[in-house]
Formats: sequence, structure tokens, C-alpha cells
Amino acid sequence: MNSLSKNRLNRIIQTLCIPALAIGFAAGAVAQGTSPAMKKDMPVAMSAKDMKTQPATMQAMRASKLIGMKVNGAQGKDVGEIKDLIVNVNTGDVRYALLEFDPGFFKSEKLFAIPVKELK
Repeated sequence: MNSLSKNRLNRIIQTLCIPALAIGFAAGAVAQGTSPAMKKDMPVAMSAKDMKTQPATMQAMRASKLIGMKVNGAQGKDVGEIKDLIVNVNTGDVRYALLEFDPGFFKSEKLFAIPVKELK
């Protein structure tokens, strides 16, 4: 990835993060079910046999299971849905979940980047 693309990606992420913080999402979003954040020490590729022998502290979930998951606020009210994930391609860490907040009657095309560590 060239530096121009990295700068553009950084600007996009910053543009998405600022509105999300302004909304006050830090009050504590809670995804339904168990949606653990990816651990930094998780290998990039593992066989099914390796997954069975990993320590119990390692938590992993398929991206396809996270995408589409409903997200609840601190009071349990539905606030939106996970539409995509941002992955650090150098480390394999899932850094952000892109959420589409429930627009109510009107359909929203805007996505907001929420740090995965904020989801519980």
C-alpha cells in the first residue's frame, strides 16, 4: 500500500471516528451474544486442529458472524448493526467495527467506526 493510499485510509477512518465520538457512543455499546475482540497474539492462519488446542483465553469469531450482528446501547436499546470490520493488515488485528445506526423511518447510508474494544 503506497503512502497516498495510507493517508487516504487514515483520513477516511478519522472522518468516520469523529462523528461516532460526537454521538457519545462511548456510553457503552453492547453487541448481542458473545462478540469478543480479536486478540493481538492470534496467528493469521490456523488449522482446525490448532484451534482445538489453543488455550481457553484465546477468543476468536468469524467476521461473517460479527457482520450483521445487532448492537445494543448501555440501556439495552437497539442502536444499530455491524456492517463491516476494519482490519490492520500488518498485524491482523480487528481495529474497528463499522456500524450503521438505526435511522428509524429513514434509511441511512452512513457508517461510523467504533473501536472493537468498546464492544462487549
